[in-house]
Amino acid sequence: MAQHPDQWADFVRKSGFRKFYRDNQPFYQQNIRDVTRLLPVKQMQSWLEAQFPGIHYDGQRVVFSPLINGAHSAQKLADQGYRESLMFICDAKHYDRTKYSESQIEGLYSGIVFTEIDHNFVNPTSDKSLSAINEAFGNREKWVRPGQADRYGSAYEVFNEYMTHAVHLLYIRDLYPRDVYELVRTRRVGLNGTQRGFYRFEAFLDKLQQLYEGEKSEQTVADLYPAILSWAQTTP
Repeated sequence: MAQHPDQWADFVRKSGFRKFYRDNQPFYQQNIRDVTRLLPVKQMQSWLEAQFPGIHYDGQRVVFSPLINGAHSAQKLADQGYRESLMFICDAKHYDRTKYSESQIEGLYSGIVFTEIDHNFVNPTSDKSLSAINEAFGNREKWVRPGQADRYGSAYEVFNEYMTHAVHLLYIRDLYPRDVYELVRTRRVGLNGTQRGFYRFEAFLDKLQQLYEGEKSEQTVADLYPAILSWAQTTP
């Protein structure tokens, strides 16, 4: 709204948006209740802060709209020591409530926000392992289907995409029932392996999960970077 204020004001006036908004308050209020209920953002942040010690954000702000569809994005804001993550996402209306349970919808929907939030934890941790990431993921076509690798300009970007989506599944496995995990895993593997072209995602996820469940309880996801990168470097 800060840009082109006159054009926005003209749109609001000519479209009669204020009246439309007043007339459709039940829809908007139900949308707010659904999103608030299905996105446990504080739970996500607490889990991530435990798994990536030393990284903290003071706030997570979510802006949602039924018009966004899949065009999600996130920004990081900082001012005088205050740090906030700002996310723009779709609403939860497209999940079939006759097909999925409430917890299954929460697991599916939470991935939209979680995989935005956890870039704020994964990326700074990756910054400390750039040399190992470049060695393991330098051949991008080993990890991304040929023809799609150019969308990710560096080994760093490819690794971070693998890691953020795999970490989301560790979170789901830790905090949700088995049926939720299996559903979300199937969807995430399909999304990354088929749609996005990360055709080694399932193998990467299985290895990260094995490391996560096999290590000592006091170790965190951040501690697993050397082991997962060693595996990626040596895997055929």
